[in-house]
Amino acid sequence: MRRLLLLASFLLAGCSSTPLYAPCDEGSECEGPADGCYRLLFERSDGSEGDGTLCSRGCASDADCRDGACLALEGDPDGTFLCFEACGEGTPAAERGCYDGHTCTPVTGASVDAVCLPE
Repeated sequence: MRRLLLLASFLLAGCSSTPLYAPCDEGSECEGPADGCYRLLFERSDGSEGDGTLCSRGCASDADCRDGACLALEGDPDGTFLCFEACGEGTPAAERGCYDGHTCTPVTGASVDAVCLPE
């Protein structure tokens, strides 16, 4: 298992009828296979900060993540692994782009080159 080189913390909340990897609102439910709405507060490796939400699910390997990668954000005290949408050349997100409010962010030490993260 590889870790995304970002400092982060996240809180579990709910989201409305929102697809996997899309931004979500607290208090409602995400569509399956997501298991919740996760709030991410993090610093990217370039020093910029990100803050936002996404519908995601806990995972043990990349096989658990549809069109994504199973990563734990560095700095998460619980080391929780979540699914993140892979992006960049040759991925489904490259065809349509990341969801509004998310940006394709390079990562290191993962099975993918980049994932969609809140801006």
